[in-house]
Amino acid sequence: MPPSALLDMLLIGPPKVGKTKLLEQFVLSHDSKAELAEFELRREMIMGHHALRGSGAKEVMNVLDCSGVDDAWPYVEEWFAHARYCILVYNVADKGSLSYARRVFENGRASGAELILYGNTYEMQKPNARISRDVVVDCIMAAKDLAARNSCVSMEGQDLRLLVESLL
Repeated sequence: MPPSALLDMLLIGPPKVGKTKLLEQFVLSHDSKAELAEFELRREMIMGHHALRGSGAKEVMNVLDCSGVDDAWPYVEEWFAHARYCILVYNVADKGSLSYARRVFENGRASGAELILYGNTYEMQKPNARISRDVVVDCIMAAKDLAARNSCVSMEGQDLRLLVESLL
């Protein structure tokens, strides 16, 4: 963990992979109107700070939800040195969304933050989703290979509940 960690989790990834949607699912799963109101206020920010609390947890996890647009990259890069965990989100139905990871592994590894590659399966859960199983398997296998080559954890899911609660 970086000695100057101000954040528990930096949530990053390319645009449109569902980073904010993952946070929203977490907040909704806790059914807290106050948390949901706070979340909605920060939802569209380029760098939205959120305080998450796991079920029954007294501790709060400070999360920075970072935009994936190129203009945000200098700010994202600056926060690597201040985060305990860097969660790199990709879409399991889009192998191209893994390309963002190369830049992250080059810059994030040196910062000391623990990197976690997280495949968002939310798109697959939609009733009208037409996603090839082969594409998903290929993408997940590529992610696991990338994670192994960079000595980090790789996991998949449609919400952050288990991940956040395991890190609290």
